[in-house]
Amino acid sequence: MKDIMNKIKRVIRFVTEDIWRITDDELTKVPHMVISILKTINLSLRRFNEDNLPIKSAALTFNTILSIVPLLALLFAIVRGFGFANLLETELFKTIPIERETLEQALIFVDRYLEQSKGGVFIGVGLAFLLWTVWGLISNIEEIFNEIWQVKQPRSLGRRFTDYFSFLFAVPFLMIFSSGRASTGNQTREEPNKAPP
Repeated sequence: MKDIMNKIKRVIRFVTEDIWRITDDELTKVPHMVISILKTINLSLRRFNEDNLPIKSAALTFNTILSIVPLLALLFAIVRGFGFANLLETELFKTIPIERETLEQALIFVDRYLEQSKGGVFIGVGLAFLLWTVWGLISNIEEIFNEIWQVKQPRSLGRRFTDYFSFLFAVPFLMIFSSGRASTGNQTREEPNKAPP
């Protein structure tokens, strides 16, 4: 029993401490790959604990749930101006892997949100709140990833602004475009299979 405990302690010491003393020159190809995998697993587990990743992932999940309606509202506000709201809704039902009833309920909230934002003085306040909510969601995601990846110098405010909103304005059109390309591809594949009249 004592020998087994000593062997376990040696393995733990090797994986946590001694493995970092091994240089690449001392290893052949196969052991080098094994040592690299062990180092990666070691670092991943250590950073997982030290960076409190379970807490950060729970916070991101909660933040995303709270921001999903304003985010969808912004996407629909953009595409409705171009007349593509039905196409975007169809694409959302295809691509989002959640229950249909849940997504339908979220879209009802989106419609109410947009209707309330249309009237009078609330149009400016509603739009400002909408953009602020979406900005907060994406900023929190970036800040947490910067902490995980130990980024010392975050991007400038102007760069973040242009990146975030160019992404938000491009996403609905990319979804619609990909849906259109997929349906066109399906139609061209089906046409040769049709029997001649």
